[in-house]
Parts: sequence; structure tokens; C-alpha cells
Amino acid sequence: MRILLLLIVFPLLATPAHAVTAKRAAADLAQCAELASSSYEPGFSRVGLDISEIVPSLAIPACETALASNPDCVCVKAWLAFAHWVDGGWASLERARPLLEEAASADNLLAQAVLSELLENPFAPDVDLKRSLAFARKAAEAGFVPAQYMLGRKLRDGVGTPVDIDEAADWLEAAAIGGFPDAQLLLAGLYSDGKGRPQDYVQARRIYAISAEAGNVEAIAQLGSLYEFGQGVTQSDSIAASYYERAAAAGDDFAQNNLGWLYQHGLGVKTDLAKAVRLYKASAASGNANAWYNLGYIHTNGIGVPADQAKALSYYLKSAELGWVGAYTMLGVIYDEGVGVPVDYAEALKWTLKGVEADEMVAVANLGDAYHHGQGVPVDLVRARELYQQAIAGGFSDAQRGIDELDAEVTPTP
Repeated sequence: MRILLLLIVFPLLATPAHAVTAKRAAADLAQCAELASSSYEPGFSRVGLDISEIVPSLAIPACETALASNPDCVCVKAWLAFAHWVDGGWASLERARPLLEEAASADNLLAQAVLSELLENPFAPDVDLKRSLAFARKAAEAGFVPAQYMLGRKLRDGVGTPVDIDEAADWLEAAAIGGFPDAQLLLAGLYSDGKGRPQDYVQARRIYAISAEAGNVEAIAQLGSLYEFGQGVTQSDSIAASYYERAAAAGDDFAQNNLGWLYQHGLGVKTDLAKAVRLYKASAASGNANAWYNLGYIHTNGIGVPADQAKALSYYLKSAELGWVGAYTMLGVIYDEGVGVPVDYAEALKWTLKGVEADEMVAVANLGDAYHHGQGVPVDLVRARELYQQAIAGGFSDAQRGIDELDAEVTPTP
């Protein structure tokens, strides 16, 4: 028994303290990696997580322990900072910042990408878009897929750099090939719009489908849009509705609004005005300008709700505040015709001009009416004709009515 005891104790006594410490440090590091590394980091594709899978309440204490036992490990500093960034509160972001700066300066790709995002945050105390762009570019050029997406988005939107759609498309394609769903979403949008890539709805649908398969809700909604308008696919309101239903259930405001439209008009689904109103309200609550406009329209006309011009006006104003061009035109009509408000040609002109500035052809025709009849501006029949012709050339054929009226006014009666 004593011999056995010595055999058991001996290895313990013989194990150097630094070896135990090294094993503990390695275990701590592995635990931190398991809870806070990115699946896009080289060597961590199996262990790393998607950002949506990181649980800060677990990752932060684990990585703090790992940093205590691995104080010089750059990757642990990056993972701890990443966990704080996902946590999102300002206290967490303040703790993340020095860790990110240190790890990014040591060329850690994850830290460079996260720091790029942090420096772009409009609520950060020291926004630096050019430095943000530089970090995104450095990590992107090193092959870090999330940074390739970030750089593509910045170039598309002109964040810290002039807009460069062609280069944006190249980086988004690289990130899309690397399996980044948000990059696939934006790249599909470029194919759909013919920006940075030749317009190709079939290719757009293929890429949206890949992103949707990965769970991207916006991509699911965009598939619905392609079917609703028959772009790259056979038009089908019922298939559109099925995609919109999935995305709307996940809270996508674009899908909620478009699905509301289908229920309002009985397209691909049975008409259900109450459901249409609920969907419009849900979409509007998320800030969808088109949904606010649609709420205005149904209250103007009493569709599924009692007619209420005061509510309608407030909804149109909210839609206009959010930049919906159609709301500018509608507000011009409301003040021009006195729908629920006193006639006010000056106010009508203000909103109509905003529509014209946004190249809204109905507004252009309405401005022609203003010059034709001297409403808010002096009568100018030449200018009125020019505006009617501009609206027709822009696709609003109803403006021919104005030209016909002008012709009738100058043609002698036989």
C-alpha cells in the first residue's frame, strides 16, 4: 500500500509548477476561443462562432481569465474585446477599445475589423472614418472575410472614401465567395440594380437564395420582391407572399410592408384589410417610410379603417420626414386641393418642389399644373408645357392631359 501511494504521489511531486501553469493557461485560452473567436479567423473555422452565437455573459469572464493566464497573447485580447463589442454597452466598449488598439497594432485581423466598426459608430466619442477605412482595408487585403464585406460596404456607401461601386462589388464578391451572408445580400443587390456588375436578375436571385439559405432575413424578403415583380423569375404573387411571410415573421419591415400591400389588394393571398393594416403598422414602427405612406393612404380613403384626414396627414408627414418621395407629391396634392386642411398653394408648392427635386414625375406634372393655373406661381404656359413634356418623357403618360388642355386653350373655336 505504501509503495502504491508513493507511485501515485511521485508524479505529482515531479510535475513542475510551470507545467501545471502552462496547462491551465492553455485550457483558459481554449475556453476563451470556444466562446469568443470568429469562425472567419485563420485556424478557427471549426471552433469559431458567428457573431450571433457569442454570449457576452459567458465569453467575457472566460476571456478575462484567459488574459490573466496569457497576458501577452494578442488573440485573447482580440477575443475579449470582441466579446465586449458584442455586449454593446458603452462601459463594455470603453473596456474593449485599448485591447482592440493593442491587438490591431499587432496585426490581429479580428481586432482590425472590430476597431474599424467601432471607429465608424456615429455614437462613438471619436468617430474617425478614414482610420476606420484603413483598418478595414488592411484586414481585407490580408484575406479576412468580414473585413472584405466591411470595405465593400464602405466603398458602396462612400464611408470615409468617395463612392467606388466597381471596387465595392469586387470586395463584396470576395466576401460572398468566402461565405459571408451580408456580403451575398449586398452583392445580389448590385446585380439587381446593375451597379458595379451588369444587371442580371437571374444571378441576383441565385445569390439571394444562397444568403437566404444561411438565414439572412433581408435576402428572404428580396426573393419575395423578385417574385412579386417577375424579375429573373416567373411572376408569382403567391410565391412572393410565401417569402414575405417568412421574412415578416422575423421582423423585416420591407417584407411586412409589401405583404401588407398584397393583403390589401388580394394579390396571391385572400384580401384581408385588417391584416394589411397590422402589417403596415408593424413596418412603420420599424421606420419604414413606405409603410407610413400606405397608412396615410388607407386613412385618406377609409380602406380597412375609418377615413380620417387628420391621421392621414400625420402619416404622410412622417413618411416625408423619412424621405419617401411619394409622400412629397401627396402632401402637395393635399394642400393644393384642401383635403382635410385649408387650401394653401404656398405649402403645396413647397412639397411639390421637393418631389420634383427627387425626379418624381407626378410631382413634375403637378408643378406643370401650378404654372398652368397660376397656383402658388405666376401663370407661365410655356413652362407648364415643358414640365408636362418632362413628365411624359419620364414615364408619366397622364401628363398628356395637361398638354391637351393647353392645346385646347390656344386652338380657335370653329
